[in-house]
Amino acid sequence: MIASGALLLTIPEPRAGRLLAAFRRRRIAAAVIGAVKAGRGGDAYRDARRVRFEWSPRDELTRLG
Repeated sequence: MIASGALLLTIPEPRAGRLLAAFRRRRIAAAVIGAVKAGRGGDAYRDARRVRFEWSPRDELTRLG
């Protein structure tokens, strides 16, 4: 999904390190910002710390679930 100039994508967790390394080699800024969980909701991260991320029927990102 591309929104507000950012590309958001989901991949299996074991592949995240390789993808981040590939982006770094191409000088593309990237970071893990969350984790998908079963059901509604998930975890979001800011500066490697977990932050509150609640389900919202009005938010386009949470509506994808």
